[in-house]
Amino acid sequence: MNEHIPKQIKGHHLDCRDSADFAGLDQANEFYEIAKNRLLSIEQWDDISQFPAATFSLYQDHTNLAEKNTLTEGAYVKIKVPLPSRSNEEGYDWVQIEGIHVNEDKAFKRIAITLRPSEDPTQKSSETAHFFTANATSTICVEQKDNVVSAVYAGRNQSPNTDTSSLSAEIRNRIVTIGAKLGASYPQWKALVNGLVRK
Repeated sequence: MNEHIPKQIKGHHLDCRDSADFAGLDQANEFYEIAKNRLLSIEQWDDISQFPAATFSLYQDHTNLAEKNTLTEGAYVKIKVPLPSRSNEEGYDWVQIEGIHVNEDKAFKRIAITLRPSEDPTQKSSETAHFFTANATSTICVEQKDNVVSAVYAGRNQSPNTDTSSLSAEIRNRIVTIGAKLGASYPQWKALVNGLVRK
């Protein structure tokens, strides 16, 4: 799975994992498809995780809400986190789908999605609209090997976004990043990986 996860260079990193075991290969194959569809259903991630935290909305381009469960590289995800708001930006953070990697054969199946902080595509500004810098990534994977289906979250290079046009946004981003380093983001992502492979 490591080939789809960016290398950790600088800042904080976060990993969490869960898995489900099955009695036979047929059952594991069937459940992999369920877990894969959950991963691709970004707008349902808050329901899948069963954790009252972030909500996710998918945007295909600068203005249009994408069709649900239709992911493409380059699409945007608007995230509402239960944290201090981004001043005049209505409290949303934005990431872009940098990569969707699928490797499926009889012996092994995997799908991985990598998200990277991005600008707000609904605004003219090119400023990164996220509490992490654009060097950070979040990679979420679902894989099946033999009778086991696993889900993994890997956050890499998570540093506070201090290159902002307002002091309040910089302070907010520093506070949120400190919270992430102290483990505040772990329950969110752990709940998601648990939900992806919940029987």
